[in-house]
This record gives sequence, C-alpha cells and structure tokens, in this order.
Amino acid sequence: MMKIKKTVAIGLLLVQIMLYWGCGKAEKKEDIFENGPAESFPQREENGDDGSKSQMRFEKREGEMIVTQEMGTVRVPLHPRKIAALDLGLLDTVLAYSEDCTFLLPRYEVLPEHLKEVGPVVYAGTPKEPDFEAVRSFAPDVILISARMTNHYNDLNEIAPVVFSRVGVSTCAFAEEMNENTRLIAALFGAEAKAERDIA
Repeated sequence: MMKIKKTVAIGLLLVQIMLYWGCGKAEKKEDIFENGPAESFPQREENGDDGSKSQMRFEKREGEMIVTQEMGTVRVPLHPRKIAALDLGLLDTVLAYSEDCTFLLPRYEVLPEHLKEVGPVVYAGTPKEPDFEAVRSFAPDVILISARMTNHYNDLNEIAPVVFSRVGVSTCAFAEEMNENTRLIAALFGAEAKAERDIA
C-alpha cells in the first residue's frame, strides 16, 4: 500500500506541473471528453480577473460530509468503505488517503501498473458509460465522477451520493482543482493534515 501511495503522489505532482506549464499556451481548450467544448460544462464562479473561485464547498456534520458542488448538494458518509470510482484521477487521490476500501472501476483497455495492485475490485462499465445495474448492485457509499460522465450525474445520484470533479475542464485552473479534490477526499477519511502537507 505504501508503494502505491508513493507512486500516486509522484504521478499527481508530475501531471500538475505539466498542465500548469501548458496553461499559458492554450487560449481556448476544446473538451477532451468529446461532449462538446469545455464551455458546455458548468462554469466556475468568478473572483476577480482570474476567475479562480471554486463553487465546491464541504463541511463535516455528525458522521457525514455535506458537499455543495456545481451539480448539486450531496451528503457523503465519512470513511466510506465501498467506492465507485468512475475516474482514475479521483481513484489515485482516494488511494493516497484511504485504507481497506472496496472499489468499483470502469473497464479500461490499459490500466496503469500501480492500479493493478488495488483490490478488491469490481469492474463494470466503461470510462464514458457506467453500468447502472452493476453500480446499483455494488451499493457504493459514494460515486466519484469526472466531466466525461456529467450527463449521467442525476441517474447515478439516485443510486448513491455523487462527487463531481471538474479537473481537466479548465487547464489553467488545474492546480486549484486538484488541491480542491485532494482536500475533500482527504477530509472524507480524516486525513486533512496529511493533505495539507502534500499540497504545501
């Protein structure tokens, strides 16, 4: 598990550096998830000239996390044990802060080596199309999705609370969005202090 967490941390840092470096070069970013241009997704609240203020808020209350995000407000149990991680980036973050979880993952043609050690795992659906019956049967405590599955948010949210990540929608906001996701997921597992050390 320590080997996985070290690999995850290094991978997240490298991706963050690469996308931050490329931010200034792209005046307009087309949606990489083939759902139309990035502008078709919910936009970030503006805060000054850089538009960097996030719409995500979260707070702990009596054994649960209340998450207010662009797609709606959900209540997620703290220390979730069964996680439908329909995005590998979010899975990486969960692995860095969780222990002894069971996962439902989409079927990928190629799975990163460090994720092959994750278990136990149920595989169902694809990175773009969830298998709703399998997700419902898995009975997750929380479902994690990214921009490519926003069209399925409402249907998935009927099964379990859905946390949405917009990382990748806006290249220039990548670092802030990564940190936002890190803080939220770490807080779900009571690892806020570790997350702040990782972000610093």
